Amino acid sequence: MTSGRRKKSQPKGRGERPPSSSSASTLIIPFTERVLAVLPGPRWIWIIMWSLISIPLSFLTLRLVEEFGGPQVRSEPPSPWVLAAYVNATFLAVWGAGKLASEAQRTESAIARLTAGEGPSPDRPIKGLESIRGPLALTLALVGLNWILVSLEYGWRVALVAFPIDFLLELPLLTFFWVYASLLIGLNRLGQQNLNLEQTPGDRTLGLAPVGHLAFTGFWIFSLGFAPILIVTATSTPALVLNLAFFLIGFGLFLLSLNRLHLQMAEAKRGHLAIARRLYADAYAPLLRKPAVRTLQTQTPLLNAAEALEKRSASIQEWPFDEVLTGRIAIIVTSVVATVLGRIILVALGF
Repeated sequence: MTSGRRKKSQPKGRGERPPSSSSASTLIIPFTERVLAVLPGPRWIWIIMWSLISIPLSFLTLRLVEEFGGPQVRSEPPSPWVLAAYVNATFLAVWGAGKLASEAQRTESAIARLTAGEGPSPDRPIKGLESIRGPLALTLALVGLNWILVSLEYGWRVALVAFPIDFLLELPLLTFFWVYASLLIGLNRLGQQNLNLEQTPGDRTLGLAPVGHLAFTGFWIFSLGFAPILIVTATSTPALVLNLAFFLIGFGLFLLSLNRLHLQMAEAKRGHLAIARRLYADAYAPLLRKPAVRTLQTQTPLLNAAEALEKRSASIQEWPFDEVLTGRIAIIVTSVVATVLGRIILVALGF
């Protein structure tokens, strides 16, 4: 069951301010944001505390393993790099879930225009971000599996105490994962609709810039949050290669979620170019029939206008990003790939 979307205003100081548009009559509040909303004090303090709590809980878990696992069990404490990666991931996950929900809220009016709708509705393409059951089910499934493994290795007492610790640590990560996955599914669902891309003259993204910004926001939070964990927790070349493949699969799913939008934009661009080239051919036809200076002078304004229209049509984006966002996506992907490849080389050399 997904949680109902509140119709009352969000309390001051909780999350980001919802859009002022009258069409945005409901709030999208992820599970972690609901948890933060019931805690006293400023929201940002609890986000930081939730992020930092992984440090003492990690050492507490090690102490429990040594205490109840027997004298032969001695665990190495996690490295500062690993702890820093988990703190970073938790912070971005808690903050990022609310950020994505807020951005999705702001994007609803643009999506309503593209789908010829009149505003947000239960049939909106991007939905499920506010689910409670989804993140809970994912967290309980992963923590339950870990409980079984810990029970088999260290005994039921360690597993029993570790269960709430794992739940607290995994909940923000899997809540963000649920929100991000729901976003990607929603973007793919949006691309399946017949979008109205002809009502945005002069817009090189054909009205899809807010959607592209929303998709990019999810991608960079996912990349900067989880890529460091994939890098610092892998201590062997096979693990690094597997983690790199995992990241590239995530990048591929990101592009795949936008592929239907890409196809519609490419088709619209071809249509605009065809019109511009037909107008240019019509303006040029009198010169072919009568190649004279007077004819050229008469047709020059039409030729210039048709040429400008063709250039503008050729500049239409085929993905819902401008050059700035495209460059940032390229920087993120190449940076992660280069870092992982660098670690693979260092591991192979014995460093």
